[in-house]
Amino acid sequence: MAICFITAPETRKSIDVACFCSEPVAVLVQVMAPMADAFTDYLRQIAGSPLLTTAEEIHLGTLIQRWRGDAAPDARRVRSGQRALSRVVTANLRLVVAVVKRSHARLEQLGVDPMDAIQAGNLGLIRAAQRFDPSRGYRFSTYAFWWVQESLNRFLHEQHSAIHIPSNVLQLAFKVSAMLACSDTDRGVSLDAIAVDLNEKPERLRFALHALQRARVSSLDQRWDPSESGGSLMETVCDGRLQEPEDDYLWLHQVILGLNQREQRILGLRFGSDVPVSLSHAADAMGLSRYQAHRLEQQALRKLKDQLEPMLNPSMASSRQRLSRSPDNPWQGLERHGPAVASPRQPAPLPA
Repeated sequence: MAICFITAPETRKSIDVACFCSEPVAVLVQVMAPMADAFTDYLRQIAGSPLLTTAEEIHLGTLIQRWRGDAAPDARRVRSGQRALSRVVTANLRLVVAVVKRSHARLEQLGVDPMDAIQAGNLGLIRAAQRFDPSRGYRFSTYAFWWVQESLNRFLHEQHSAIHIPSNVLQLAFKVSAMLACSDTDRGVSLDAIAVDLNEKPERLRFALHALQRARVSSLDQRWDPSESGGSLMETVCDGRLQEPEDDYLWLHQVILGLNQREQRILGLRFGSDVPVSLSHAADAMGLSRYQAHRLEQQALRKLKDQLEPMLNPSMASSRQRLSRSPDNPWQGLERHGPAVASPRQPAPLPA
């Protein structure tokens, strides 16, 4: 909902914005440049429209009020009112450009085309021309400035996020955020106190703040560094499906738990700490000889190799499996253990 600021002529502080309309087109092009050729052509076209004098504003405004105030206007009054409305709007198009120029930095930040912003401001200008009452005693540019600014702000609020929020909720959220930021007390001001000042319910204020917070979205392709070498936000977001660095060897821990306690202890003494432990110290800690500790360590490592080799090198494991299952292999089962040695023949027992 647009807000109309109307005060009594004797207490009004006039805002002289007519100087914006007389600004040369070359200056506006230089400030808003670089723009498209359509924007430059638009500025050249509106530069040819002459400005209105005070008497012309009063006359045209009176015609517009008579036309819109009549419940059943005749065709002549309709034509005169529409021509007056078109004349007032055309003569003040440069006012819209001047208002948009004040928000040039914000347009660049949001990536909004200036022509779209100007069209949004023109809607506010048309609304101001329809409601302008020359009997109030102020110039049309002073009255239309607030309508154009309000229409432009509403347009920029809609472009602020991909999620559309009603303008009244968005303005309420901005107002509450500003009051919370400007509180003088150390503990801040509560939403209940702000609700009393604004004549609103606290639940409505919380809803407006929550909607504003949830509507703020960012593109993952947005560059966090303006330079070309800067990365995007997508590079800073980790994949939740990937394991953490401390979980990289969790699968190895599960395999080690499949060993018996003695094998786990010898591997823990030898490889489980940052400070290496010699085989002699590990043997003394377990109450074994150095030879027994060495055989126990090799046995544990051989078990780990048998379980981890299919995971680390599937192609070699599959080839060995095919070779071991081949019926034409006479040495099946002898690759690891070496050639079989026949046990000495026991003498037959003597008959009784």
